[in-house]
Amino acid sequence: MTEPQNLVQLSKEVASYLIHAFGAGTLTTTGTQYGDSGVATSTDTWTVVETATIQPFTAGYGSLGTILEVEFGLTALTVRDSTGGAAGTVTYAYQVKNVSSTATDDWVWMTPTSSGHSTAVGSTETQSSTYSGYMVTSSAFDEVPFQIRLLVMSGGKGGSTSGDSATGAYARMKNSSYVKVLYRVQ
Repeated sequence: MTEPQNLVQLSKEVASYLIHAFGAGTLTTTGTQYGDSGVATSTDTWTVVETATIQPFTAGYGSLGTILEVEFGLTALTVRDSTGGAAGTVTYAYQVKNVSSTATDDWVWMTPTSSGHSTAVGSTETQSSTYSGYMVTSSAFDEVPFQIRLLVMSGGKGGSTSGDSATGAYARMKNSSYVKVLYRVQ
């Protein structure tokens, strides 16, 4: 799949890159498009919904660099279906890390804590929430290319299927979600 992208060379050393890397899926008549669902199939365990690699080019000018500034506008649709079972919560979170990092514990939590954002519900409930703003870099997240992912967890009841017929908790990324990075080209 070709991702919509916009690379702007601001100077010989600095570039800006904007990408809508999430939520590709079936075209809609409403203009609202979401990616595939990630279902929390076991209680209190994180499930990866979608992962995107933010890399301006696979080779050549601008493919590597040190992050100067990064902006996120990430919208997730979360669904909690407790039909036929106990009420519970749906929790979601975002993580980022450098592509060059191979350690599984190098993922950096983007939410205020590793507990994510939770919504308590008593029956089927859908919620669309956006995390947006600028993020401070760290040693595990300070270079281009990098990866970002959405995770979902069900508190009290796991899920059984994927898609709109899922029970338990699931999440999907909206196609208007974006990442904009200003970086020093190496």
